[in-house]
Amino acid sequence: ARQSDGWHIDMPNDNVIAAGGLLTTVADWLRWNDALTAKTLGAAWGDSITQRMKLTSGVEIQYALGLVVTRYRGLREISHSGSTAGYSTFLARYPEQDNLSVAVMCNAAGAPATAHAHGIVDAIVSDLPRAVAADTTSAVGVDVAPFVGIYRDTRTNTTMELARADAQLRRVGGPVARLLSNGVLQIGTTRMRPLRSADGRVRSLKQATSDGDSLEFVRAADGRWTPTAADLASLAGTYRNDEIGALFDVRVVGGSLTISPRTGVVETATPLYRAERRDAFTSDGNAVWFERGANGRATSMHMGAGRVWDFVSVRVP
Repeated sequence: ARQSDGWHIDMPNDNVIAAGGLLTTVADWLRWNDALTAKTLGAAWGDSITQRMKLTSGVEIQYALGLVVTRYRGLREISHSGSTAGYSTFLARYPEQDNLSVAVMCNAAGAPATAHAHGIVDAIVSDLPRAVAADTTSAVGVDVAPFVGIYRDTRTNTTMELARADAQLRRVGGPVARLLSNGVLQIGTTRMRPLRSADGRVRSLKQATSDGDSLEFVRAADGRWTPTAADLASLAGTYRNDEIGALFDVRVVGGSLTISPRTGVVETATPLYRAERRDAFTSDGNAVWFERGANGRATSMHMGAGRVWDFVSVRVP
């Protein structure tokens, strides 16, 4: 993994198998795909892992039983990506191209394995339809004030902050946002449709995900909250999660709130917003928020991320 002073070993230190920790080779990966094509593992079993799933709402998503079934530039693509610590990988099969398979393994954190694989497909398949350029207009000269603010993902409680930068709109820690001709906001490859209040200010952003699902980011605050020393001190204490038997030690150190799940591990929580009975922070890109009771005292600490939506730890009296 690249750090400020150069490259460093970034080895995962866990024993998770299947979801991670799998040791294999590009050649073995291609043999695996060939077995799925030839149905040597069993036709019913092979077909089942490519059957798209449905959400309880009835919406069919692109994720099947362990594989993603979608299309790349018009081609049916059966694939999956993966990354952990210093690795990035992608394996894809294209049934409509004589079952062309592409396997990419990278030994660097952040390496774009999926992009490398698609570049190989672009080079091999000569008659792919041209990619359609996004119909965008520059944000320069457009009133970006209605978008500025902090938005909360209603599912994971993680946040997205939009700020003005040189007359443009930028996602804090991310790229400059662009406005499509139909009013949709595009940040990188992500597109979001704004829903506005009567005064024209954006109150939420709806994102259609690549698998057919949707996310909603609601406005949590117009700007960052600056807590007082007393605000932070009121959150300090011990919080217990009985589900995994963990104790979290929350303290104020050097004017910042810190969270320690065990000896030797300390993370700093950066304040984001205060709303109703919630004091919200971010820590290493994840959401951390404290719920307060009617008397204003913090009663629980919550954590949210892409795969952990509401991990609750109760304050120890």
